Amino acid sequence: MSKSTFIMRDEWWDMLEDMTDEQRGVFLAAIYQFRATGELPEISDSHVRGVAKYISRSIAETDDKYEKKCQKLSKNASKRWDKEETDTDKDAIASNENANACKEMQLHKFASEKNAIAYDTDSESDSDSESDIDIDIPTGCSSSGSDDTAAQEPISTQIKQVAEHWNRMTEGTSIAKVSKISRSSNRYKSLSARIREYGYDEVVQAIDRIARSDFLCGRSKEWVITFDWFLKPNNFIKVHDGNYDNKASPPKPLKIPSMAYQDSPEKQAELSDKLKEIEKMYMDRVKEE
Repeated sequence: MSKSTFIMRDEWWDMLEDMTDEQRGVFLAAIYQFRATGELPEISDSHVRGVAKYISRSIAETDDKYEKKCQKLSKNASKRWDKEETDTDKDAIASNENANACKEMQLHKFASEKNAIAYDTDSESDSDSESDIDIDIPTGCSSSGSDDTAAQEPISTQIKQVAEHWNRMTEGTSIAKVSKISRSSNRYKSLSARIREYGYDEVVQAIDRIARSDFLCGRSKEWVITFDWFLKPNNFIKVHDGNYDNKASPPKPLKIPSMAYQDSPEKQAELSDKLKEIEKMYMDRVKEE
């Protein structure tokens, strides 16, 4: 495929909309360098790096499918040429078919330069080996496979098992369960992107963090996390990194009375000893905590 053009799909906006303008600039520059050299540059921002890796792989896979389709069309056209050249009684038909073959290749090239119409559909349908179906997830589900082997499953199976893990996590909380994920929905695309970017195990670990967070479970405030909020790129990385974990309460300082004026030197010495004893108890408590 020509290096002069590439396609940015609408579904990728979900990964870009929460980025800052600076992050989008770094991402776009990285993608252009990938198109020019075939390699991504070094990116310090982990979120931008993950999105750039995922999208660059998708672009490369789409280019490869298009190139193979062009080669197949060219081969078929050559076969038609050879066949018709040996059949002198069908010169007119051969000329017609050759013209149609050339026209088909031209239309294919035109579609790829505009919106990748000729191969984008193939890219979407080939992204998973399974047919385009809705995945029903019972709210009272039990795991259909262990987490140790789930990462080796097809992406649609991993999506279903992540949703089942979410539903188990919500038991005893006010968090809404997931009842259905349609393959054509933004929810499916977002969860697929998170799994491809971080891996199945990391997504499951992020869900486990939610159950331990009073804030995300609505135990400290009226707000409670939702599945779609969790899947947004900027929200996912915050949950994954523990930004919403419960914070340990700092030790409360002991109240030390101020030195009062005393006529008796003995009472002043007694009070001074008590203050030192209290101060020692406080420092020991701080060290223990």
